[in-house]
Formats: sequence, C-alpha cells, structure tokens
Amino acid sequence: MNLEEFKVLQQERQNSKMSIRKFMAAKGMPVHRYYYWARKWNEQVHLESGNSFVQIMPNPNVSMLSVEYPNGVRIHFNEMPTIRLLVDLVNLKK
Repeated sequence: MNLEEFKVLQQERQNSKMSIRKFMAAKGMPVHRYYYWARKWNEQVHLESGNSFVQIMPNPNVSMLSVEYPNGVRIHFNEMPTIRLLVDLVNLKK
C-alpha cells in the first residue's frame, strides 16, 4: 500500500460509515495497517502544511518574551508567563 492507496481506502471507510475495525475486517486487512498508514498520511499532511514542533526554551536572563505565529501575529510579554499559558498559545487552533 502507498499513501495514494490509503487515501482511497480512507475515503471508502468514511463512506461506509463503519468503524475502522469492522471496515478493515470486511476488507480482510489487519486494523494495525490502517493506523500505520493513517500516521504516515498525517505526517505527510503535517509536512506539506509547514507545521512543525516548536520547542520553547525559556531564558531566565531575558525579561521579555514574544510568541510569533506563522500569520505574523506577535504577542509580547514583559515578564515570563506561566508554562500553561504558553502551551495554550502554542496549541491554539487556526
């Protein structure tokens, strides 16, 4: 199987309204194959979209912090925000 074949398989499964487990059993394929290719598909989509993991390394010697999004929006902090706030800002959905 390749990514194009998985795309077709995924569309068939969505149209069938069956669970992944039942659909793959009906196709005579192990369910782990679906999840393997779903992971590969998601990795490919992620690479094409330009999204990537951004590591945040706070520097205690810096008194100002900025978070900048790919669309150009920039948020400035005069003091270190909580880690929870940073995680929430990074995980904001588009």
